[in-house]
Amino acid sequence: MIRTKTGLRIQLVAVSYLLMLVAACSGPVATEWITVKDTRPTGDGFVTYAAPSTIRKTGTKVKMWSMIDSTVIQGDALDRPRFSWIDEWVYECQDKKFRPLRFREYSGTMGTGENVFTLTYPASDWMAVNPGSVSETLWNMACGKE
Repeated sequence: MIRTKTGLRIQLVAVSYLLMLVAACSGPVATEWITVKDTRPTGDGFVTYAAPSTIRKTGTKVKMWSMIDSTVIQGDALDRPRFSWIDEWVYECQDKKFRPLRFREYSGTMGTGENVFTLTYPASDWMAVNPGSVSETLWNMACGKE
């Protein structure tokens, strides 16, 4: 009886560790990021990335993550310095609109380091995708127009 309880306890601990490992590997760092726009040559110091592997379609709407990575620390005035932030957006493919769902700020580059701030947006109005913008590039990728 004691051996069975001990064996079960060891199995539960092993499964718990395995689940934590899977969760750790499924975050932003494990995601493949594709460069959308690089403003470093202009002096702005930002690179915008998209994660096509995060695309989730429901009807004419598509959710996808994007990330802004900075070469210069941002947000000192906000008392939460960050080098990168990851956003989740929903895109309306039929009407060429989009809106934010949530974002997370990180103390390190490429979504690494400490998660210093998280915000989930309440339902908001749709925004039009402006021609030639980063939003249009992301919309095209999410909606399969590229």
